[in-house]
Amino acid sequence: MRRALLFFFSIGCGGGFDAKSAAEGHRIEPEEKQPTAPKSAIAREVFATAAVAFDVDVFAREPTVTMPMEAHMTLGTFLASQNIGPGQDLKYGGHTCEIAFAGGWDRFDAEIAPKLISGVDVPNGTALLFALEKGSYKAVLVRTPPILSTAEAVSGSVGTWPHVEIDLNNGQTTKRDIPTVTITLTKGGTDKLAAFIEANPGRPMAHIARGRVVETTPAPPKIGDAPWPPRIETVLLKLDGQTTADAEAVARALQR
Repeated sequence: MRRALLFFFSIGCGGGFDAKSAAEGHRIEPEEKQPTAPKSAIAREVFATAAVAFDVDVFAREPTVTMPMEAHMTLGTFLASQNIGPGQDLKYGGHTCEIAFAGGWDRFDAEIAPKLISGVDVPNGTALLFALEKGSYKAVLVRTPPILSTAEAVSGSVGTWPHVEIDLNNGQTTKRDIPTVTITLTKGGTDKLAAFIEANPGRPMAHIARGRVVETTPAPPKIGDAPWPPRIETVLLKLDGQTTADAEAVARALQR
């Protein structure tokens, strides 16, 4: 059975978010004195899908970070619950870290992300990446090696996804198109993804384009008598906050 998987952006799906400002006490200085960390192998991939390390709380302690004065770090907490099968829910929680920064992804990736990564102790077999969500960069810890990487992609094609937002204050509707890349997986990639889903139903996965987490979603849960595990042959990535040119660059890099 051929199936396509649509990935929806839902970091911390099903959970509440209680943000607390970490402005007091965290070190923000105009001079850049902190050493920077090199990019991880997964951040250098054109495309990757990785398991989120939801059970590792790397921000339980506030990191000591030196960053530009216009950047603001906020620590918070979250709780999440995700169905993983009939009558079964996965519940987890921990601390979050977001960086408000208006300088754009390229500056964030070059000037801020390496310093935050160097200021946080992460376990072996994990990597700290970032997703842009509502104007802030949210840290996402993923497990390495990834489930899928560029080697498991046959090709990528560009499209759009219609997105509708409704302002709850005035009922005003805003429509826009989000650039997408449909990735066709190799048979080996389909096999790897099916094996992960079978062993980890409902567990969160991060989908990464050029080192940037573009979406997170739970792996499909086991439902009734549906074929298990699902055989997923294409992956639709929605590049929210990016341009059509960005999507075209990802697609070109995946062509063989």
